[in-house]
Amino acid sequence: MLIIPLLGITCKGKMSNVNGASQEQISNADNTKQKTSSVEIKILNGYFFKNTHKVEENPSFFEFSDKISFENYLGIGRTMGNRIDKPDFPNQTVMAIVYQPTQTKTEISVIKAEEINGNTINIYFKAKMGESLSYTMQPLLVFCFEKKKDLTVANFITNGKTIKSLTLASK
Repeated sequence: MLIIPLLGITCKGKMSNVNGASQEQISNADNTKQKTSSVEIKILNGYFFKNTHKVEENPSFFEFSDKISFENYLGIGRTMGNRIDKPDFPNQTVMAIVYQPTQTKTEISVIKAEEINGNTINIYFKAKMGESLSYTMQPLLVFCFEKKKDLTVANFITNGKTIKSLTLASK
């Protein structure tokens, strides 16, 4: 399901000038504006996507509503110097963006997140491709945000285009 917000714009009368000479002929049929607010995203470090699952779409998006589903898909990637950030499932919505395995260095980042009209979250992200690698990596970004009962849809947006809409399970 693809959700695209539309603005309700109507035209009254005949438009004779493309350059806008008759501006009064255009009116906004829906004077209500979308209510947006910034959402704080917390990156959860120290995980990898388990190879027991295949990534069908590139990228793929996941919501984890509990510890069992989280641990089914993600493993802990502990090293000497890293810290493992643990999600708080009762109070946070936990999500992941994962790409198919690649031999190109790939970094995923969330640019910003916005709550729209109290029921939708738009997550703007990018994937930066770098140099060729001599090994295979699987790009993954695990993140969370404060759980809100009215949020029902998460839209994932990159390069100005909504590429996936997920119905949120955790309310």
